[in-house]
Amino acid sequence: MNPSKYIVEVAERLQDIGVKAISIHGRTRVQMYKRGLQTGRSFGDVKNNPRMHIPVFGNGDIDSPEKGH
Repeated sequence: MNPSKYIVEVAERLQDIGVKAISIHGRTRVQMYKRGLQTGRSFGDVKNNPRMHIPVFGNGDIDSPEKGH
């Protein structure tokens, strides 16, 4: 199972129930502390979703604007 498969839907649902901001970590639990950013695209998918109106913060190996898109 791809743990980031539903991240856009989950972010939208969190917003819908009243969450005021979300933070998305740059790695999955399975990746733990391994180098490399596997979920940067997922972060960008949420951040650039026109339906999202709450702040979306990224953390965990997102150290440049390019990695956040």
